[in-house]
Amino acid sequence: PKWRGKMAEVGPLARYIIIYTKVKKGVIDKPTWAEAMIVDQIEAVSRLLHLMPEVWMTTMVGRTAVRALEAQLNAYINKYFYDKLIKNIKDGDTTVAVNKKWGPETWPEKCRGVGLYEAPRGALSHWVTIKNAKIENYQAVVPTTWNACPRDSKAGHGPYEKAMMDTKVKIADKPLEILKVVRSFDPCMACATHMYNAA
Repeated sequence: PKWRGKMAEVGPLARYIIIYTKVKKGVIDKPTWAEAMIVDQIEAVSRLLHLMPEVWMTTMVGRTAVRALEAQLNAYINKYFYDKLIKNIKDGDTTVAVNKKWGPETWPEKCRGVGLYEAPRGALSHWVTIKNAKIENYQAVVPTTWNACPRDSKAGHGPYEKAMMDTKVKIADKPLEILKVVRSFDPCMACATHMYNAA
């Protein structure tokens, strides 16, 4: 997947860079409390490290730190929505879903659906085509598909590849630094795959 013909990183780092930049440039002139918290978090870490955000955020440690900052932010957001849910229930609103079109008997002969979500790892989309109440085609574009996408001749380097380009490896046959960089993206793949040579 590409965004406007370019490779794109998805996930907490991308979200934080976008919000921080938009607030600082005045594109978001009245930040929500969550957007203000993002700016405050980034500036607090920058003061602690004595580094500008653009220096520390795009590193392996920075990407991992931003993932932790977003976990803190999401704890506050979850509390906010939990409190709203409890208030709604106390006020008598117990509706949790609209099931009018849940049953396949309510569907047209051919229909399509899409679900878009900004998951903890990054942009996630599900695409489905249904014909005669059966799935005809289904596709999921997951965050790791975005982040692990290799370079191509038009769009350039993918996020993993770009992040590893300046990574210095201390022991060539034990590239621990490369593993740390890839894992800082929180990839959805087997991180514990082992090889065994019986010979």
